[in-house]
Amino acid sequence: MEAIFVSNGETQLILSPEDELERMLLNKLLNSGPVEFQLISQPVGVLGKSVKDAMIIRPKTNYVSDTDKTETL
Repeated sequence: MEAIFVSNGETQLILSPEDELERMLLNKLLNSGPVEFQLISQPVGVLGKSVKDAMIIRPKTNYVSDTDKTETL
């Protein structure tokens, strides 16, 4: 997946799928309803890897997360 940042008065992130699987995954995420964005500021485990300084895009829930590890935008 290619990520493009555009800043012309308004900053935008464009995710460009590079194959059909990535296209299907983006469509599934966006068609499931509203999404929320969280910043990962401290190392957390994601699929067996340590991730830091990243962003999570996921379906919006009413779940209140641990604010020490993530920050809702």
